[in-house]
Amino acid sequence: MSFVLALAFLQQNQLEWSSLASLEGNRGLAGIFAGVSGPDQSLLIAGGADSSNAMPREGANPVWTDQVWGLNGLEGEWESVGTLPFPLAHGSSLPWGDGFLVLGGNNSKGSLSSVFQLLWDGEVLSFEDFPPLPKPSSFHCSGKIGTTVFVLPGQLDSPPAALIDEFWSFNLAQPETGWKREPLCPGGPRIKASAAVQTLGDGREGFFVFGGEHPEKGVLSDAWVFLPGEGWRALASSPLPKSAAGIHSIGQSHILLFSGGGGPLGDLPQQNNSEYPSEVFAYHTITDTWAQSGAMPRGMVAGPLIQWNGSLILISEEIRPGIRTSLFHRAEMIKGRGALTSVDLLILVLYLTLLVGMGIYFARRTRGSQDFFLAGRRVPGWAAGLSIFGTQLSAITFLATPALAYATDLRYIPTWISILLVAPLIVYGFLPMFRRLSLATAYEYLERRFSLAVRMFGCCAFLIAQLARTGVVVFLPSLALATVTGFDIRICILSIGVLATLYTTLGGMEAVVWTDVLQVFVLVGGVLVALGIAISGAGGVGPLWDLAQKDSKFVLWDGRFAWTETASWSLLLGSIFLMIPPYATDQAIVQRYMSTPNEKAAARGVWLNGWLSIPAGILFPILGACLYAFYKAQPEKLLVGMPNDGIFPLFIGAEMPVGLTGLVIAGLFAATMSSLDSSMHSIGTVVVNDFHRRFGKLREDSEVLKLARKWTMVAGFFGTGCALLFSTWDVRSLFLFFLKSLGLLSSGLAGVFLLGLFTHRAHAAGVLVGAFVSALALGWASMATELHTFWFAFVGMGTCVTVGWLASLLIPNPDCSDFVGAEPPA
Repeated sequence: MSFVLALAFLQQNQLEWSSLASLEGNRGLAGIFAGVSGPDQSLLIAGGADSSNAMPREGANPVWTDQVWGLNGLEGEWESVGTLPFPLAHGSSLPWGDGFLVLGGNNSKGSLSSVFQLLWDGEVLSFEDFPPLPKPSSFHCSGKIGTTVFVLPGQLDSPPAALIDEFWSFNLAQPETGWKREPLCPGGPRIKASAAVQTLGDGREGFFVFGGEHPEKGVLSDAWVFLPGEGWRALASSPLPKSAAGIHSIGQSHILLFSGGGGPLGDLPQQNNSEYPSEVFAYHTITDTWAQSGAMPRGMVAGPLIQWNGSLILISEEIRPGIRTSLFHRAEMIKGRGALTSVDLLILVLYLTLLVGMGIYFARRTRGSQDFFLAGRRVPGWAAGLSIFGTQLSAITFLATPALAYATDLRYIPTWISILLVAPLIVYGFLPMFRRLSLATAYEYLERRFSLAVRMFGCCAFLIAQLARTGVVVFLPSLALATVTGFDIRICILSIGVLATLYTTLGGMEAVVWTDVLQVFVLVGGVLVALGIAISGAGGVGPLWDLAQKDSKFVLWDGRFAWTETASWSLLLGSIFLMIPPYATDQAIVQRYMSTPNEKAAARGVWLNGWLSIPAGILFPILGACLYAFYKAQPEKLLVGMPNDGIFPLFIGAEMPVGLTGLVIAGLFAATMSSLDSSMHSIGTVVVNDFHRRFGKLREDSEVLKLARKWTMVAGFFGTGCALLFSTWDVRSLFLFFLKSLGLLSSGLAGVFLLGLFTHRAHAAGVLVGAFVSALALGWASMATELHTFWFAFVGMGTCVTVGWLASLLIPNPDCSDFVGAEPPA
């Protein structure tokens, strides 16, 4: 799953407009090229058809220019910085490297096929030539997916001229391969179309084409997307015919179309045509819908749109047919925030107060370290199972699982059964060892089976993973909470972090377990309420079912297997391996096994968690499919630029009735704190037992309890501090780094445990070699291959087990212990 929770999206009046400096002494340029280059990232505009001497409607011919102007800063003035190799206009420009590409265009000699990169070093312009277009072309559109440029050509020469019915691609990373001809657009040739690159719900990038002009068909309203490796796909037509409209991709799934020619005024004679339509329309790639998204200060035929210094820069060309302008418009994005009602706020406060009260209550029952670490081994099996379920069902799952189904389909539902499939391995393989050896932490076993060095490897791998996790599991949901509640994100982070730290430090393991039990009911209850409202808003079960079926949202199984794609067999098999590390080697879960009165009760908890995962695995994706139907029927309620993972927070904040909003937000808080309290408590347990007790001289149990509370509090404050720090970082890179870090560490650790439990010949040196090679293999797989995320655990564990076992055979170790399972050597 790809998860990005950057909830900086826009409200209904999403864009705030202002103007940049205009070009002095210039009455207007058409067909300008634009981009960003230079050490100060200056905005550059180049070329264009100059109509400053007389307007085209006055019978004058345009004069093409080769001038290049630069603007350094939003408040600066335009300055001439050089000239192009020749006068040029009406082509297209794309960002590339430290400058931008200029593709095709025309001048007084006709259409051209030239392609070059424009670079500005702050003092001198330079140009780098690329292979020319297959044919001269002007009035075309282009886009770039990765390093591949796509061009839908326009016309061969100045009017009257034949349109070019072709489609080209060029790989900038392999220029020697030249231009390639791709499948033709089914909509036919055109000029002045608008094109952009944006992702679909499944994460694939597509080349989107909207409208344009045809000499016989007039101004067009059709829409198409080209998917590399698949071909063209028809899309919903735009609400109005559009020609030469400004276009810009925003967020993960929206494309904005600004003004342009056509619309209700497009067919009027020129002298009766006052202005172009000013509406801004938003196309949504997931639901294939259009909605009006505000309006520009006035209608115009737009030139390039450039993202620059946090603003969209729109270069205007005409404000009405034949009337040029030298205006440069700047649009700033307005971030949307919700606001809780007093009733919702009261519900949330009462819930959080209840959690703190539970911490105080269980603090009175905590009389020693055994109470703090293992709840005195008096947790019922069913409560342990619910606590495991609540811990694994984090706030990231609470938000991302419905979003995944909303953006794709239900293909991930079968993966949830993997938790139940892994349960026998835990119950009959790992649980007897954990219980019969009376371990306080899972990593004590590694020293008994292998050596102190292996135990330290296990402890450090766990601590690094959990310390990274504490910050992320607080930060990502806090973004959603800040958007829905209207609170500052720092308040959300501090509220979650401080409250969870408080009740966990006071009440220990017993507080963790019983608050988790409460939070499971709140979380699932909130989802059920949201599901009912979404079904009602989509028109009921019947219409929702018909719509979801029609758009293939209920695809549950495709019968395919693949290493790099989202294929059903791959997801199911990969998820089985993915579930082994958290349920077998994660101290936060192992402590639940150890906190029950006996092995039988612990086994009941494992089985309960496995069976609960199946309805949960159905409920959350079904909610996502219902959200799809809801917003497909009402696309105007989508917020432009929002990330896909923000769909559930959007629904909570905008659609839930008063009171229920507070309940569902409490569920989101519950999911966040359920994961955080487990992480901080397990960190405290490992630090005290695997370091202080192992290397120190703790004589009194009161010393152990005091240290445990201290390190639990440190872990909570560390996670809260990291979350505050992460709020200043790039969310996408942070979360991808988090996923890769966890995979590199947890898979190898699980492989070490498997070697210890199920082989006799594995020894300390061998398993450490296996863990090291496993980390290298996973690093290579994540960076140099397109292996699907679900296979990483298989690669990590498989490499560790295979290499660790072979290394144990090859490396002499005469002191190798025969201790394998639950019975230590005599």
